[in-house]
Amino acid sequence: MDDSANTNIEVNQKAAIGGTTTQIGQQINNYGMTPEQACQTAMAMLREYYPMLRQEALAEVSNIVNQELQKIPRSDIQTPSPKIAVPLLQNASITEETNLREMYGKLLAGDMNKNLKPLVHPAYIEIINQMSSDDAKLFQLINEIGNSIPVASIKFTFESKYLSRVFPHYFSPYFNSIDPWKASVSIENLSRLNLFHFFEGTVTGYDYEQIKQDPFVKDRFEFAKQNNPSRTLSIELSPYVIQPNDFGRRFASLCF
Repeated sequence: MDDSANTNIEVNQKAAIGGTTTQIGQQINNYGMTPEQACQTAMAMLREYYPMLRQEALAEVSNIVNQELQKIPRSDIQTPSPKIAVPLLQNASITEETNLREMYGKLLAGDMNKNLKPLVHPAYIEIINQMSSDDAKLFQLINEIGNSIPVASIKFTFESKYLSRVFPHYFSPYFNSIDPWKASVSIENLSRLNLFHFFEGTVTGYDYEQIKQDPFVKDRFEFAKQNNPSRTLSIELSPYVIQPNDFGRRFASLCF
């Protein structure tokens, strides 16, 4: 007899009305699940969770739009373009991250402001959809800095080889308020989205060698040496630059 067929599965939904996100409670399941039970559980979550998420998300976006439009004269308020409003609200309705919802709200408000409407590019909607909350935080920080930002690709080398997975692919001390591993992933994704220029080179007047003395770099280097006592390691650094572009600046001006 298959014991898993008799497993009791309980799915609890926790929805804090007015909170930042709707959350699903953990499944109680001590004996495993059949494929059928797993599928049924997923569908149950969709039926219960999705309507609540949509209601919560759209209410938050609507509130953000209202707040933004309160700042301008009524004569400047226009009907949004369906090409912007429809896909934007569809995406926003299933977005859990508060900072991404805020970006959607401000972008929609921009499309309803006759002075900002010409700046709203349809691609911005899909860009937000392809961003994580961490991506948004890093992108906002990049635009707050505003200038070219030094970034390094760092490897811990020995002989003609290097250690893998012991240091983020890209690192910048300018992003020390963000987890370095997450920042590296965000740099790669935001670069893929063409929100800034990212290239191998140097920022004029910046000494890249000082990056080797950053506490995070030194800590990871010590970790690598302790775990590779038979190897003589050194730090190899390749300089890179993040440089704001017009497409990203305009996007940031609308969403932040």
